[in-house]
Amino acid sequence: MSDPVMAADGHSYERTAIERWLATKSTSPLTGGELDHTCIFPNHSLRRMIREWQKAQAVECTELSASPSSRESLRRLQWCACVSASARQSRAQ
Repeated sequence: MSDPVMAADGHSYERTAIERWLATKSTSPLTGGELDHTCIFPNHSLRRMIREWQKAQAVECTELSASPSSRESLRRLQWCACVSASARQSRAQ
């Protein structure tokens, strides 16, 4: 998630996804209940937590790659690549 917003149901969504949903519906994607309004608002707290998590993952990947064991370093780098690919895929959705 790269641009979290909050809808009238109190849940957070990726901006582009909820905008597509609200273009044709006025219900909550999670509860199915009718929304009081279709305005969305930035969720700054969630965005900040996501950025902090991403930074922590980048630092962890850097620290892991400095391991003295090359086999262990390779395993850890592969894990970091998997996490990074997963994060990129999440942002693309």
